[in-house]
Amino acid sequence: MQNDEHSPTDTIPAPGSSPDDSPNRVQLSANMTARLEKLAPCRIDPSLIKFPKRGPKFVGGYAIVSRAFLASSLDDAKDRAVESSGKDLKSDGCTPKAENHNECREREGSNEEARPEQAVVAETQEQESDSETSGCRKAVAVKRMNVKTSEDAMRVLGLTLREAEFLVKLSHENIIKLEGFVEDVSKEMIWLVFPWEDNGTLKDFVAAADWEIPERISLLNDVARGVKYLHTRTPPIFHGDLKSINILVNSNCRAVLTDFGSARHPITKPLSKETQRTKSEPKREPSPEATFCPSTNTITLTCNQYTLRWAAPELLEDDDASLASDIWALGCVVYEVMTDSIPFQDVKDAVVIKRIVRGDLPSISTDARMLLVQALCTLVGQCWTVDPSTRPTAEYCQKAIQWMPMIAPNPARSTDAAGFANRSPELLMRLGRMHRRQDDYSTASKDFAEALALYTEMKDSQGKADALWQLANIYKLHNEYSQAAAFYSDVINICTELGDHQGRASALGGLAGIWTDTGNKPGRAGALWGLAEVHRARKEYSQAVTFYSECLQIWTDTGNRRERADALCGLAAVHQARREYEQAATLYPEALQIRIDIGDRLGRAEALRGLADIHRAQKENSQAMVLYSEALTIFTDIGNKRRTALILECIAKVHRDQEDHSSAIQHYEQAAKIYKQMGRTDNEATALKRAADVRRVMERKVA
Repeated sequence: MQNDEHSPTDTIPAPGSSPDDSPNRVQLSANMTARLEKLAPCRIDPSLIKFPKRGPKFVGGYAIVSRAFLASSLDDAKDRAVESSGKDLKSDGCTPKAENHNECREREGSNEEARPEQAVVAETQEQESDSETSGCRKAVAVKRMNVKTSEDAMRVLGLTLREAEFLVKLSHENIIKLEGFVEDVSKEMIWLVFPWEDNGTLKDFVAAADWEIPERISLLNDVARGVKYLHTRTPPIFHGDLKSINILVNSNCRAVLTDFGSARHPITKPLSKETQRTKSEPKREPSPEATFCPSTNTITLTCNQYTLRWAAPELLEDDDASLASDIWALGCVVYEVMTDSIPFQDVKDAVVIKRIVRGDLPSISTDARMLLVQALCTLVGQCWTVDPSTRPTAEYCQKAIQWMPMIAPNPARSTDAAGFANRSPELLMRLGRMHRRQDDYSTASKDFAEALALYTEMKDSQGKADALWQLANIYKLHNEYSQAAAFYSDVINICTELGDHQGRASALGGLAGIWTDTGNKPGRAGALWGLAEVHRARKEYSQAVTFYSECLQIWTDTGNRRERADALCGLAAVHQARREYEQAATLYPEALQIRIDIGDRLGRAEALRGLADIHRAQKENSQAMVLYSEALTIFTDIGNKRRTALILECIAKVHRDQEDHSSAIQHYEQAAKIYKQMGRTDNEATALKRAADVRRVMERKVA
């Protein structure tokens, strides 16, 4: 299914010259002719487009989108040899070049399903049969613009050309590709041709199955990548009407942005006294003209080219669309995909406008899926900031999403007799990581264990190593070091067997040895890093330094920046534990910068905490407090309760050292509350005991 909603409505002046008196010809202006000439390589002979007799169509306020087949020029020549001359609708432009015959057959569709009869703009294009696979034909979506009157044709042509002019300059896997266009104004024939995507719109695709959270996040990452691509062009481009029905899902289950009718380059307007809104000025009530799209049940406000429920507040106050308004809409798309509902579901349109303007937005903290990915809740909140200047950039949004667990949706996933979906080991691994980040280690362990069993059954050694690695990390977090070390050792053994064609790895002294020659360097380095973590937890610092140092060298050689930052932090933590603060202070900043560069917010907060610990140990409390506070904000935003509680305790210690006893007690009690929510009774008791100790000190001083 394709989306057909077309939103641009700003008027383009008709040509200055008078139209030809002939009803079969329209005089184009010099400017319009020049624009058509620039797009000539994209022009398609309409006789190459075949509409199946019972093909699907989708009717919108500005266009009709129909499924059709685009033939190569060679194939069309054969067809026309047997067709009647009345079916020849050849245009004045050039025709597409003949495509490689074998390549065409590989791309050819085989859809022979009966479809509702279509209302046609060019009935002569309709085929007498539904033989859709004959010859070299490619399934396409033909967007046929509505031309109400002959006078309206020039305006529609101008808008259509503008959309095409944007699309021909774009090339990205998450942006729709323009196959070409058809133009014959004298016959009111103004079409854009795109690839046909059988998976339909993002809205329909998400509603078609109970997708797992990592599958939904994969689609959102695609959307964010597409928006980032647009916003980072030179000059930048904003989409202008971003929503789930303007996003398609291709055969690889990847999201693709479409409908660029509202796309523009942002215009920087200098603020003047007349254009600045003062706080005392009342907000203007918008008076938009609405166009209803029956196939999607949405309303487009035609005065400003946006759709109501995805519109940023500034658009409702008659401001121009911008990159920032795209970001607001991106937040709405996240909401749609995660909650299976559109923003302001079942709310009347007049009420929607008032709620958006005053910042009364849909709740994102009560949805079960959103709560499992707290970082996504935080991101939506940032996108929905009323002040457009404070919204994040598209690049920031994409970096934030790319760290979330994701996997492309699998429409072929089956269900067992009990109705439970058979999940792939790859999906289970993503789910395990998601639950681990929410400190739900019990569920995470089950996911990883199930994935391990499947990988073992499949004889997938690399997958087995990944699952063992994750289980080892969880055992380490629970101080079950023997089991963790055993799993890490299994990982090392598996990685040694995989791809060790250029060198032979040997272990010296068992687990405490050093890999002197590595084949699968990244895999082994990861396992060695896990062993280093175990030794550090056991306070076996010399062994830990050995493993961390080799990991650092491997990850430096292979250019793995994220892992290099992990090794730097590990070494810094060892130096810190040894009270070698000067050495630690040289390592944390490099790790921090790497994590800022790659958008790793969790790692960034960990590095901030490490630096703060060093400052606190050296009685530099002011510097420590600044760093702790920044780390606390990040941990809170991404929903990491365990680390949030730990930072609260660290801040409490700073307040205690500064003899700010009330603040210290407050932070200890906040930490205890979080520990209680997590079921960590020992940590809760410790935090409450520390709060009580500070309270006694405070009471003695008062006495």
